[in-house]
Amino acid sequence: MRRALLFSVLVFCLALAAMSFTSPTSGRGAGIAQGSSTWGRQTSGTTNELRSVHFVSENEGWVAGANATLLRTTNGGANWAAVNTGIDPASGFNSVRFLDRSTGFVGGERSLARTLNAGATWMVATGFLSGDLHNSFFPVINSDVWGAGGTATSPSRGFIHRYRFNSDGSLAFITAIFSGVGGYRDIHFIDFFNGWIVGAEGRIARRSSDFRLQSSGTNQALNGIQMFRGEFVVLDSYGWVVGDNGTILKTTNGGDTWVAQTSGTTANLLAVHFVNANRGWVVGDGGVILTTSNGGATWTPEASGVTTNLRRVFFVNETTGFAVGDNGLILKRGVPSGPTVVTTVSAASFSGAELAAESIVAAFGQGFATATEVATSVPLPTTLAGASVRVRDSAGTERAAPLFFVAPGQINYQIPPGTVGGTSNISVVRGETVIAAGTASIATVAPGLFAANANGQGVAAAVVFRRRADGSESFEPVAQFDQAQNRFVAVPIDLGPETDQVTLILFGTGIRFRSALSTVTCNIGGASAPVSFAGAQGDFVGLDQVNVSLPRSLMGRGEVEIKFTVDGKEANTGRVAIK
Repeated sequence: MRRALLFSVLVFCLALAAMSFTSPTSGRGAGIAQGSSTWGRQTSGTTNELRSVHFVSENEGWVAGANATLLRTTNGGANWAAVNTGIDPASGFNSVRFLDRSTGFVGGERSLARTLNAGATWMVATGFLSGDLHNSFFPVINSDVWGAGGTATSPSRGFIHRYRFNSDGSLAFITAIFSGVGGYRDIHFIDFFNGWIVGAEGRIARRSSDFRLQSSGTNQALNGIQMFRGEFVVLDSYGWVVGDNGTILKTTNGGDTWVAQTSGTTANLLAVHFVNANRGWVVGDGGVILTTSNGGATWTPEASGVTTNLRRVFFVNETTGFAVGDNGLILKRGVPSGPTVVTTVSAASFSGAELAAESIVAAFGQGFATATEVATSVPLPTTLAGASVRVRDSAGTERAAPLFFVAPGQINYQIPPGTVGGTSNISVVRGETVIAAGTASIATVAPGLFAANANGQGVAAAVVFRRRADGSESFEPVAQFDQAQNRFVAVPIDLGPETDQVTLILFGTGIRFRSALSTVTCNIGGASAPVSFAGAQGDFVGLDQVNVSLPRSLMGRGEVEIKFTVDGKEANTGRVAIK
């Protein structure tokens, strides 16, 4: 029962392949041949989803996200510090924008705060926000801000509000709701009066003296917009809109007509930022980054080195920019020459807080190799495509890491057996030249569970083992690929008659050195699920397996969460469905 044989082979190989940004099954970015890149990871200090980024100079910038997360840098992102606005963490921030270095606004679904002193203090707004779910805010003067989104009672109803910040922190409601079919996702004003909002079902609305809808020519959800004032009149304002399924639209006449541009991807595009009429970037799901130098006539992919969703992008100039996304991700473009930073995370959970010896990990950076190569034999090679990874542990011993996969911006490898706990130095070497360097904290256990979509969340990479009363046995899938959604979805598990013994077999890494089986716990849908095995899977390098008996009390529950701990350390949360 430890080995799920064919199913484990398929699931694990799929997970490893999908982690690679060059894989045609990597999902939402399918079909893009990644190009060279100067994007590198920064340390955000959070795992919260980051949803907005704004810089007031090349060195000073802000990032906002879930759980009222607000981060500030004064050195171009080399260090990020958390900022407390006084807003309840239950309120997630969706946008941060500054008018100048001193005056800025940060807000979320039901929250809004303003600073007039570069973030030293924040005034939290009161009133007019409780019933509305704001997706985007845009300030036009130091007291007035526009907000766009939907409503709590009717999520399909879109609105745009104009608020005035009073001296006591209360909000004056200036402009009435503009309703439409579909919530609004983003907003951009070029001056006090003229702005555009975009949202669901291809909806674009323009505000000048009043609001009117514009014809986008698409029914795709529109997620991001940037506009520029025209040379002569507002009517020749130009800009870009991005949306689901690779949608990019451009206007040169204030939105009277929107023309589709060819993106070359089917990924959901979430944000756009141009520094002038020609040079711009687009980011989206699956780590997709596109760039143009001719106003969008052609779009070229840039390798982000990640498969994490990127939710916003901001460029200071034509070479230096930032993108933010899920799991606390911050990327910077314009990394200096010389050895760059390599960031190593669990290949299962994508957490880099701690890693375990013999676990499977993924390293992200740039310039690792000049080609892509996958290991085809066991023992795994320590050099692929001319690149190798060296791990020097806290005892000073350096070992070559076994490699699964090498590409210019990513290496999947195993933390070498024998690596002792503490801080290890990680080096990516090509020939005898250190291309990138970083550190990793090595622990005895660092549990992570593989996900079917290779993103560290959602439906688990697992199988069901069933033993019936007559002694017959079978393996059954818990996920299947949905072509329409371009991702794996849960297959409901049938617990069958009471005489069936139904075991969920989870695949992970960083588990095998647990102190005792009694220290391994699993909770599924709030019910304790007995663990009968947790250790090395045996067929694949670095792969661990966990066998969990499914309680019959879960019958009929539908999709439920898997909470898994080893020696008191929590793994990433997975999901399965119970019929």
